[in-house]
Amino acid sequence: PPARLMAQRAACASSRAYGGGVRRRRAAPLRSGAARGAGARHTSMGRRCLCRVCAAPGGDEVSMTLEKPLGLVLEQVEDRVIVTGLQAGNAAQSGMVQLGDQIVAVGDVRVTADAIPPEAVAKASYMDWAVQFIGQQPKKDCRITVKRADGVGVALEVEPKQGGQPLQIPGLAPGIGLQTYLEANPGLEGTGIAFMCGSSSCGTCACDVLEGADLLSTADDGEEDTLYRIGAGADARLMCNASVVAVKGTVRIKPMERE
Repeated sequence: PPARLMAQRAACASSRAYGGGVRRRRAAPLRSGAARGAGARHTSMGRRCLCRVCAAPGGDEVSMTLEKPLGLVLEQVEDRVIVTGLQAGNAAQSGMVQLGDQIVAVGDVRVTADAIPPEAVAKASYMDWAVQFIGQQPKKDCRITVKRADGVGVALEVEPKQGGQPLQIPGLAPGIGLQTYLEANPGLEGTGIAFMCGSSSCGTCACDVLEGADLLSTADDGEEDTLYRIGAGADARLMCNASVVAVKGTVRIKPMERE
């Protein structure tokens, strides 16, 4: 019944379900037509690490047992639940979870499109089910299985505004915004790229796309308006609004020169 489902959702968002230090927040929805998702983010934070890892039957899947809280930031991209961020938590400390990983199972329950029946998806999103199942896992033995984004071959190359060695970021997964990968890289500060509004309105993160523009999502009206307002060229994009939509190739960018 709906009332019971709502109670389950409330339980999975509680501190007890995650072992403390949980926040649940909304993220800007993905804007590319091929990568629309629920646009919801779930964040949990923690300190101590406990990890056991083993290969999963899927070949490119890895199963691990972690102690909560995990510190994962998840977003739904179409029918997949994707790791788009790693905060202070046991998943990051273990080194076993990577940006772009897809959560395919929690415990013994698969959370992929072919495993969750349509009537269940009609009641709650894939994201909701994944988070609920994580909340039901034991605090010291939270078992998740991820599908690696390895083999997703889009590479991002950033030419620093002041010259120097380009920043190389390999393995960008389709549907995840460039901002996620850039902010997760410690070399971002030296490139001259900065983020402020995160909503395509300030133009701070504008870059010229020197190569691979066709590998990126299409700019929406809000981005186009901002680029026009700041006097950007035809090849410019806002990094807070662009995501990869291809599975291989190279995207080369450089921070836009502004007066």
